[in-house]
Amino acid sequence: MNIHWVNHASFITELPGFRMISDPWLEGRVFNRSWAHLLPTQFSSKDYKNINYIWFSHEHPDHFFPPNLQKIEAQEKARIQVLYQKTKDDKVSQYCRKVGFARVIDLLPWQPLSLPEGVEVLNAKVLNDTDSWMVLKASGKTLVNVNDCVFKDDRELERIAQAAGPIDVLFTQFSFASWVGNPDDPTSITRAAQEKFEEIRRQVRLLKPQYVVPFASYVWFCHRDNFFMNAYANTVQQVVELLRSLDVVPIVLAPGDT
Repeated sequence: MNIHWVNHASFITELPGFRMISDPWLEGRVFNRSWAHLLPTQFSSKDYKNINYIWFSHEHPDHFFPPNLQKIEAQEKARIQVLYQKTKDDKVSQYCRKVGFARVIDLLPWQPLSLPEGVEVLNAKVLNDTDSWMVLKASGKTLVNVNDCVFKDDRELERIAQAAGPIDVLFTQFSFASWVGNPDDPTSITRAAQEKFEEIRRQVRLLKPQYVVPFASYVWFCHRDNFFMNAYANTVQQVVELLRSLDVVPIVLAPGDT
């Protein structure tokens, strides 16, 4: 199993005959142009010729960004299969079909799906939110992607651990991703950053991964109304030090790395 880094929360999982990209936000600013990538993406819409699956965790624009999807060539959208959690409104799946994706697979919660390439995926929505996580098993390896999921109850993480078995690689967010305080309230913002690290500690303790890829926080706040939050965001170096103290191996990748 190879992992090719794309950007932010996006990476490609590669096995023989199988290349799945997760949450491809490739370019452009999102959330009313208030978020930007830290580094430019090396992967482009033309590179979808080598992709046969796309998985979206949820519909926030740093994970599901329609302007980027519209740039994928029609013949590639006719071939690529989209994987997405089954939702009540079916909005994301309907949009993907509308823009030309010929096959969209609705993933039923907690029901493993075996793909023809020898890959098994398990997907479910986190409790009390719209984000979803994925467990991917192939070639004797297990990858868990929890992206932005916030687990309020240890029992939910314990259930994922039981379903996944031994976990080789965990992908998890490492800094806050919402408005967490006003400029004159540094205490609230600092607390939010520390809470994210506490969440990582809990995930490592309960999921017991061998490797952790910190991701889904490779952005800078680029609007005049949120720029001040950059000073409080957790850094890559800080999360690396945290993970080493937890006796797991941190893996930090830049766009284009494998």
